[in-house]
Amino acid sequence: MYPTIKLAYRQIIDASAQSDFEKNVFNDTYSELLLQAKVYNRDGKFKTVAEMISVNPKANSLHYKVGFAIGLYVDELNKKIPEIKDSLGNAVSFDIFKTDIVHSDITNKTNHKIAITYITKPQMLVTSFGAYLVLADPDANNQGPQDKMETYTIALQAKLSIVNYSLKEELS
Repeated sequence: MYPTIKLAYRQIIDASAQSDFEKNVFNDTYSELLLQAKVYNRDGKFKTVAEMISVNPKANSLHYKVGFAIGLYVDELNKKIPEIKDSLGNAVSFDIFKTDIVHSDITNKTNHKIAITYITKPQMLVTSFGAYLVLADPDANNQGPQDKMETYTIALQAKLSIVNYSLKEELS
């Protein structure tokens, strides 16, 4: 029995966006924020999301609501985390994603900054050495001889974290 872990990678997107994906996410989350923020800023008193949340905690839902605007772009990633590869250059898969507004000013688009956190399914932690994890996808290893399994190696790096560790046999 191997422990299981979930990995999370946080991608920050701001006005310096380079790829089409990042530019689309930047533009569409800002446009969606302007629409959704009207509910929490009817009088136009507040410029930032933080100000709106400090006055009305329900404005915290803006993080979630703004994420709806990018669902199609994230779908185009085909469940592959941008910027994260295993040691052979293969993209690492994610299961779910979350959005967070890091900072935003409804009067200045260049101050808009959003984070997308990609979270993997539980992966078997076969071993680790130094900054490297040897992992196995339980879904790919539930058939065949028990003494052999397909593994991949990934380096721990900035913005990549282990967010769940479990010794349980169930992989939920």
